[in-house]
Amino acid sequence: YTNLFQNKVEISVEGYYKQMENYLDYKSGAVLVMSRNLAADVVQTQGKAYGVEFMLKKPLGKLNGWLAYTWSRTQLREVGDRGNMAINGGDWYYASYDKPHDVKLVANYKFTQRISLSVNGDYATGRPITIPVAKYQYDGATKLYYSGRNSHRIPDYFRIDVAMNFDPTHRLDAFTHFSFTVGVYNITGRKNVYSVYFDTNSAGEVKGHKLCIFGAPIPYVNFNFKF
Repeated sequence: YTNLFQNKVEISVEGYYKQMENYLDYKSGAVLVMSRNLAADVVQTQGKAYGVEFMLKKPLGKLNGWLAYTWSRTQLREVGDRGNMAINGGDWYYASYDKPHDVKLVANYKFTQRISLSVNGDYATGRPITIPVAKYQYDGATKLYYSGRNSHRIPDYFRIDVAMNFDPTHRLDAFTHFSFTVGVYNITGRKNVYSVYFDTNSAGEVKGHKLCIFGAPIPYVNFNFKF
């Protein structure tokens, strides 16, 4: 951690490494919907997580805010010996929340003491998923063959929010303090993928589908009153 430019800019770098024990994960092919014995579909794993976090911060001035970047990895491995039934054959695999790259930007610019502009940016690597990579016939039925556990990823996440902040009652001795914000959430209208699922049509073709939430710009107004 250090300060630069006469303490106008703060820079920090952190690294971490930790180990996890007795972490539960689902077996391959686990039935999660309406399961009467969910405990039978989980196995014990061990894990490791490590990464580096970098932050650049400007706390003062008309333009202030911070930029943070994190590189991190989280891996799991099944404990015990279930042979070919072990997740990923007993090898290490990425946890479902593993995101190698994560960038966050928060910036504020004061035009006057009463009016300011805020911009928030968020980018992250898509989370890991397991997908069907082939199909085969067995006992008169079509079966799916899946990739290794969490060996593929959904598309990366990216979002920008913009807001104008108005503070008309700026006097400190006022009985009430009123302010409001007018902004747009996800101003680029990016359809960030929340999850991916697969189904089979009548012709036996496997189709993948992406599900997104808030896949369009969303305007909003926020009012604040303080006494």
